Amino acid sequence: MKKILVFIALLFSNSLYAQNNNSAESVDEDKVQTCMIVGLYAETAMKGRQNNVDKSEFLSKIDNAKSVSDVGKSFYKGILNKAYEWPIKNNEAEKKKSIDSFRQEFYDGCVAA
Repeated sequence: MKKILVFIALLFSNSLYAQNNNSAESVDEDKVQTCMIVGLYAETAMKGRQNNVDKSEFLSKIDNAKSVSDVGKSFYKGILNKAYEWPIKNNEAEKKKSIDSFRQEFYDGCVAA
């Protein structure tokens, strides 16, 4: 349940974060902050996967998020679907490794975009 609440907080933080600032420095800072949010969402999705949380719980929260655009919902669902393609690991060390790797993959992809 705690993981679902964290997920919801991250989901709504995206809409609160949206800003329009034109300075080059803030663009870089905005991108880093956005990529951190993407990474944290990926981490939350993979934690859910590794803890065998039913995917439909996450999908329901995404679908019911009123402050998130349809594009945002599709993005979050894409990350979630990717997380649920990974196998559930048998021990905590391997689960942590999967979670960290998945988060980093999405953070790095965001930064490179």
